[in-house]
Amino acid sequence: MTFYLSIDIGNTRTKLGLFNESGELQGEVSAFPTKEGQKPWRAFLDKIPKDAVLHVGWISTGDAPAYIQASPVWRRFESKPHFYPINSQSELPIGNDYSTPKTLGTDRIISVIAACNQSPGLPVLVVDAGTAITYDFADASARYKGGAISPGIRMRLQALHTFTAKLPLESPEIDTPWLGDSTRTSILSGVIHGARAEIEGKINGYKQRYGDETQIYITGGDAIFFENHLKNINFADSNLILKGIYQVLRFKSAL
Repeated sequence: MTFYLSIDIGNTRTKLGLFNESGELQGEVSAFPTKEGQKPWRAFLDKIPKDAVLHVGWISTGDAPAYIQASPVWRRFESKPHFYPINSQSELPIGNDYSTPKTLGTDRIISVIAACNQSPGLPVLVVDAGTAITYDFADASARYKGGAISPGIRMRLQALHTFTAKLPLESPEIDTPWLGDSTRTSILSGVIHGARAEIEGKINGYKQRYGDETQIYITGGDAIFFENHLKNINFADSNLILKGIYQVLRFKSAL
């Protein structure tokens, strides 16, 4: 059997997802602190048959870890896995019109690849709510065009605390009142509802420019603060990046 292992290595968290040839996730996604290295990988890999043909692809927020291909965790397999380190300058299954591809975060275009696969022939906008809120757009011909980057909700809360004399550092809450009746709720109202208004405004702007058929995806660790509060979102998918890596693996393994 052939399997495809997607690895998303972030600054704070790493995610592993295993796909079969049909693109179906096999079991649960594994997520753990990146600082733990490959220790948590062993239990995950033990679930894969030893005689499997395994294609392994990864993206990383920093330099791709050199240990991956040389790691002893692969010794359990009868055949050496096929390795595919992925970055924004790799050969990818969609076009890339970004003017500075060397500075493009790989996760940005990878999430768009997944969205294009799920919405073929339609323009797509991916909103990734994490440390930053990123907006990434591809047209109906599956060409990545670019997007926007703004501070995430925790960054906004931190900025209010850091750059003022007396404002406290607050933690985000999903059920935040519109009208703040204390310093705490005023901060949360400004940040949470302000970010929601920003995202809604960006979505409306893309639809006005590129058509109402533009499909809106939201992903990222902070998507929970937005996905049930914005009416224009078509798909909420926490595994969008893993699915995009799978699409790249299918593309590269077929070359």
